[in-house]
Amino acid sequence: MKRQGLLNLPNALTLSRILFAPLFVYTLSQGKPITAFILMLIAWTTDADGWVARKLHQETDFGRYFDYIADTIFASVSLLASSYYHYVPIWYVIFISTLFLLKWSGIWLQTYKKYRGNLWTKCSMHAISIYLAFTLLQHPFAPTLLWISLVYYGIISLNTFAQGISSRR
Repeated sequence: MKRQGLLNLPNALTLSRILFAPLFVYTLSQGKPITAFILMLIAWTTDADGWVARKLHQETDFGRYFDYIADTIFASVSLLASSYYHYVPIWYVIFISTLFLLKWSGIWLQTYKKYRGNLWTKCSMHAISIYLAFTLLQHPFAPTLLWISLVYYGIISLNTFAQGISSRR
């Protein structure tokens, strides 16, 4: 991993994802779920930060961890706001938050092995986002996606935690 300055395009994309979180909350507070959906789409396009970093040869340890932090902040804020404004059931947020902790525990246990996310872990976050998008759009498939996202994110979280435990042996 190269050591470069913190100010680069990939890290700017990551930071912008964090900055979209309060805008998302504001649009929901104004009763504008379609606008919140559009902001969520824009925010998640910044998730290409890792790809941009690899293409521009600007990968850094800071950027790798900053990406996970930005994902967690945006996902947590959007889920909490969506629950507060009655788009998402609170039990879903509690369950996903528990899985967040389990997943992060697994990642923390793997720090000595330089944990790297993969396509499955990225997709697990996107499963939650897709459920939230369908909910904001009041699509009839949203209840089905709720269960799909719970099961998928649960499997990935348990797997990450198990990998963390096995890496410590």
